[in-house]
Amino acid sequence: MTTQSEQQSGYPDWEKLYRLFDKIATAQVKTEQWQEEAEQSRKEFEAQQRRWREEAEQRQKKAEEEQQRWKQEAEQRQKKAEEEQQRWKREAEQRQKKAEEEQQRWKREAEQRQKEFEAQQRRWIEEAEQRRKQAEEEDQKRKLEDQKRKLEEEQHKLEEEQRRKQAEEEDRQWKQEEKERERQNKKEFKKLQNLFTSQWGRLVESLVEGDLVPVLNARGIEVDHTTTRMGGREFEFDILAINGKEMVIVEVKTTLRPKNVKRFLKQLDKAKTYMPQFANHIIYGAMAWLKADSEAEKMAEKRGLFVIRATGKSASIINDKDFKPHGW
Repeated sequence: MTTQSEQQSGYPDWEKLYRLFDKIATAQVKTEQWQEEAEQSRKEFEAQQRRWREEAEQRQKKAEEEQQRWKQEAEQRQKKAEEEQQRWKREAEQRQKKAEEEQQRWKREAEQRQKEFEAQQRRWIEEAEQRRKQAEEEDQKRKLEDQKRKLEEEQHKLEEEQRRKQAEEEDRQWKQEEKERERQNKKEFKKLQNLFTSQWGRLVESLVEGDLVPVLNARGIEVDHTTTRMGGREFEFDILAINGKEMVIVEVKTTLRPKNVKRFLKQLDKAKTYMPQFANHIIYGAMAWLKADSEAEKMAEKRGLFVIRATGKSASIINDKDFKPHGW
């Protein structure tokens, strides 16, 4: 579009063209700058993207390495746990095996003690049977001697009938002697019967009495001597272990039963009445036995009595270590 002056002169307005060209050039420069800035921004963005990608790859690689490390540590912990479990299992098996061996050893020892006790019991029975047979033989022998004496007496009476009056006093004396002998024979026979029936108890008493002082001393009861068979019309105590201020009364039973415990406790309640000479002593009770029925030994321990078991050739107190005896 030409101006009016251009139309009039027939020449273009160069100043305006210059300004136009200048604007175009400026715009072109700015466009190139914008393009360069855009290119620079694009490059910076691409570089930033590469950095982000590299950082992402590094983080990914680091995460994978960390995951691999965690996996290795987890495998190591798993392996260690399995090894520890195997070790525990082996130790448990060893403990189980040791316990079974110990149980077998206890079982063998118990069987051995049972065999020894049964053998000892058989020996005691055989000895008692021998004494009984010996007593029967002696009794039979005395009966034969009595019969022989009676026959001799009858013969003597027939032969001495004519001299009866002269020998009447001698005959009366002889009869008295004969009665005394018969009385002594009956007394001896009764003693043998009592010996046979009480033999078991005396055997146990001898076992217990021999070990009584040291086993009581070990439990803090400082007795220094023993005595046996103390009694009266209303009581009889088997063994007494004594010192100046304390006394342990021991009741001996071949087979301990609950009724024996109850009866013995009643006697202990009256012990100082029965034996006033020991009124200032502290009296403890103990029950000794070969065999116990119905857990009578536990009943005795709960009532504050020492429980003494006779085994083999010795006796021992089987109360708990923290047992406190009842004092009367």
